[in-house]
Amino acid sequence: MARFQPLLLAFCAAVIPLCAWQPLKADPDLLTDGGIPADLDAVIRQSVVSIKGPSGSGTGVVIGRSGNLYTVLTARHVAGGKADQADVDLVDGSADIRLQFIREFPGIDLVVASFSSPKPLIPAVINGFLPYPAPDTAELTVAELNLRSRFDTVTNKARVAGYSLPSKAIKQRLFRVVDAQLIEKIQGNQDGYNLLYQSSTVQGMSGGPVLAFRDCSNGRGFALGISPNSVFPSLVGIHGRSEDYRGGDGRSGVSLGIPIDRELLAFIRSIASQRGIPVGEAQIRPLVNRSYCL
Repeated sequence: MARFQPLLLAFCAAVIPLCAWQPLKADPDLLTDGGIPADLDAVIRQSVVSIKGPSGSGTGVVIGRSGNLYTVLTARHVAGGKADQADVDLVDGSADIRLQFIREFPGIDLVVASFSSPKPLIPAVINGFLPYPAPDTAELTVAELNLRSRFDTVTNKARVAGYSLPSKAIKQRLFRVVDAQLIEKIQGNQDGYNLLYQSSTVQGMSGGPVLAFRDCSNGRGFALGISPNSVFPSLVGIHGRSEDYRGGDGRSGVSLGIPIDRELLAFIRSIASQRGIPVGEAQIRPLVNRSYCL
């Protein structure tokens, strides 16, 4: 029976009414008034902030929490650098919060920064801080599925999150989570934009997270669909650009992000303990089990 469990879960993901899913373990303030768990996008929203920088507005993603101090990643063209001023807008009616710069990276359109807020936010899990395959998951135990991708995720499906700017058609700023398909990691692209993915991103989402998916723990098997009781989102990159074609007359549908790897990953690891950035199975699993997994 065990060999058919992954297929059964995939079927259940497609035919939810026929299957008895347990509720998502979300924090109490992420539940609706009726006690119904918030959906995955609503939980992702708790990791994403709006940023007002010197050249306009964009997005950032929280990666660590130490008390009321949050560490955030965003695009440099959104927030600027140490000589500039940028603010975090929590989009809840509260006053803007000044962003404090921690580190810039020469040749990479990315900054690490921090801000203080009493509002509870959920750090996004960094994919590079989890082993692949992870122990006690289908990544390790369901060898016949052979799902490992070049991105160390269980599938090439992903999502990109951010606060879109007003447009001619939509007159207000909106929080969006859009589907994506990871394409390739390249080397040497301008400003560090080496992560390619198919996605309908729009202006204002720059600096937001590119989230791929990893398997939840406890040996429940693996569902091929993206469902919060089988997989959880993990941060693989920071979104920042869309590919133009024909001299800027249109978009190819391919977006570009900065992968969280190499020099960036090493620096984040070096500040992880003091900044409350979860690293490794022992720190990451309790967070994802509380916020995403059953």
